[in-house]
Amino acid sequence: MNAPLIPRPTPARQFTGSLETNPFRAIWDLGYRSFVPIVPPGAELSSFSHLARNPSSRGKVPGELGFDGKWRGLKGWHTLQPTERRIDDWWAMRAGVGIRTGQQHDGSYIYLIDADTMSERWAAAIADKIAEQFGVLPLRIGRWPKAGYVVRMAQPLRYHRVTFGDVGLDGAQTELVEVLTSGKQFVCAGVHALTGQPYEWRVPLPPLAELPLHNPEQVLALLDDLRATLPKCSKALFEGSNGEFPPQETLRAANQDLLRRAAALIPNTSELFPTRVSMVKFGYACLAAFDDENEARAYFFDFCDRWSDGTNDADFIDREWARIHAPCKVGADWLFDMADAHSEGKFSKAEVWFDVEAAAAAEAAQTYQPLFPTAALPPHRAALSIQPYIPRDPRLIPPREWIYGQHYIRKFVSSTIAPGGLGKSSLSIAEALAMVTGKPLLGVQPRGTARVRYWNGEDPFEEIERRFAAAQLFFGLTPEDIGDRLFIDSGRDVPLVLANRQRDDVTIYEPVVKEIVAAMLTTKTDVIILDPFVSTHRVPENDNGAIDLVAKRWASIADVTNASAELVHHVRKTNGADITPEDSRGAGAFIAAARSVRTLNRMSPAEAEPLGLKALQPRLFRFGDGKANLAPPRANDRTEWMQLVSQPLGNGSGQGGAAFFAGDDVGVVTRFELPDAQAIFERDDLARAIDAVRQGGPWLNDVRGRDSWVGVPISIALGLDHDTDRAKIKAVLDALLKSGRLVRVTGKGANRKPRIFIEALPELPDEGIFG
Repeated sequence: MNAPLIPRPTPARQFTGSLETNPFRAIWDLGYRSFVPIVPPGAELSSFSHLARNPSSRGKVPGELGFDGKWRGLKGWHTLQPTERRIDDWWAMRAGVGIRTGQQHDGSYIYLIDADTMSERWAAAIADKIAEQFGVLPLRIGRWPKAGYVVRMAQPLRYHRVTFGDVGLDGAQTELVEVLTSGKQFVCAGVHALTGQPYEWRVPLPPLAELPLHNPEQVLALLDDLRATLPKCSKALFEGSNGEFPPQETLRAANQDLLRRAAALIPNTSELFPTRVSMVKFGYACLAAFDDENEARAYFFDFCDRWSDGTNDADFIDREWARIHAPCKVGADWLFDMADAHSEGKFSKAEVWFDVEAAAAAEAAQTYQPLFPTAALPPHRAALSIQPYIPRDPRLIPPREWIYGQHYIRKFVSSTIAPGGLGKSSLSIAEALAMVTGKPLLGVQPRGTARVRYWNGEDPFEEIERRFAAAQLFFGLTPEDIGDRLFIDSGRDVPLVLANRQRDDVTIYEPVVKEIVAAMLTTKTDVIILDPFVSTHRVPENDNGAIDLVAKRWASIADVTNASAELVHHVRKTNGADITPEDSRGAGAFIAAARSVRTLNRMSPAEAEPLGLKALQPRLFRFGDGKANLAPPRANDRTEWMQLVSQPLGNGSGQGGAAFFAGDDVGVVTRFELPDAQAIFERDDLARAIDAVRQGGPWLNDVRGRDSWVGVPISIALGLDHDTDRAKIKAVLDALLKSGRLVRVTGKGANRKPRIFIEALPELPDEGIFG
């Protein structure tokens, strides 16, 4: 409906909440552009609107009056841009005014510090601390002593809150101070639903441009002050704190229609939801998953109403919803899982996958276009803006999100480089299973469980399945350990070719990129492993410019999906020399695009000989960080070794052992520990070895010294064979040299040439060999 434009009065220089004139116009004249209409208390609600299920939401939620004279929720209010014509329509409806929190049209940010307490004593204490940090802020009152303080900032801020006071019957604290940030709104004009009185601005709201700019550090300082002031005050919780709350945008459903169907199909039984906490979890998931908070509330009410073992009082449900605040731990994925598991076949999570895939395919162009066509680039839409850097409190900077060790990290590309046949695919599979199960299969403790997609561009699916099955058998993993967190693809069935070289241009296949992103977002993929990288493109590997485009496109995919992308890469021939990152194909550009690069090198015969590992040498390899831009150097130079072992699948003909002997043997990577002297021998054994070295000599450091090698007296003292037990002898020698009980000295050999000898110190200190 359109109301006639009315003459505009002289703009006021501040807003007091008056409803005698158009408050939308007053807010507009003060320079605000991010505001929405609020459903007034007592309004008649459309039976077709989800608001009809929640009449208590009137006076607090965005909505509009329909042509039938009834109110309904306002979809898309998060991004709605008011116009002068529309704000007059809203006032004609007698809607309230809600200001959206978050970024404003001038680039600044408006937030509300909401002091949610009915204690006048603590409300006054909160007001004093806010004044100490920010001075006088615009103060809105709806139901005294609850209060809202408007603060403007030049930088973004995540949601924060502290709770305090006594614990209610439900086990939760009932009072809190929260900072409403992006995605929220607060009522600035209208009638309060409970008091029936207009909202009051005890400190008026000035023009947007006149609101002082504050910084996020002041919020942190305020929360610290409140913790020291308020009774039983919790620590400050914020989105992403200590890994407790995932980024909230990852919890939202891409397809709201599928979400509605899933939420409606989840049964509310005492078996599935035995406690109040489990019931409220459904509410948190709805709040995070739905675009519209009003709709989330409606589905929570519907869920509570369909409790199969009793009834829930409407006031009780309303109170529970009032306690549900962002940030949330669960969202759309949890709701889809619950519907898939408990809807008696009426909902399948596969629908989510196919819907997003179909949408991406439909949106994609039928022909691929070059990323950088030969025509002139379009002009910039805006001039390059160069802004000075303003340092902020380091506590406000989100920590890096490592997923596994210091190699797999969200939003970045990492790479493993090795020659063919060494075991890099088997290593990737073992690491994928470690991340999926959250178990330290290779000695590295993952940071929780992760959802991993492994794509192999060379082997058929059955061969990939054999490798995963072998690793599962070797590490004793069950289907329950893996759950639904592992996704396996073969390039023969699902090709992922991102780029092609056409004459002088490199074409990025954007439809393929869109499909990959859509699939990763739908399945909440944390890690994607691409084995090998060369199978994801058709550009010359010696073309640094082309490789740079492809590798950085994978980096952009990792960034937009908040995932880690691991590129398994081949090397050029090195004629037997150790592999370095510079030996990768397309080296310069490829290394620059990856933030962690590690190389794999097989144990050489020269390394295996003195350790007595000649038989195992072909199956042993070591790795380290060839390049680690985001991680500090290793604290020690201890080499990490891996071993490729053979695991029978038991898939042959026959029964029992016959099936294993006749079936497939598949390589599995496992950690290999060189013998450790302290773990094998007692202190007295090592003391005897030192005495044996002290009593004879001179002893050579070089194993080629034969009977003059220092390993001879050590082997005699420990009852070892100095030919077949060289690995253990070498471990003992290294430990004794490291402890300082044995030392290297330079002297002259029988031919008068300089040689290195091993000598023992005169005595053994009481504290022991290793201190």
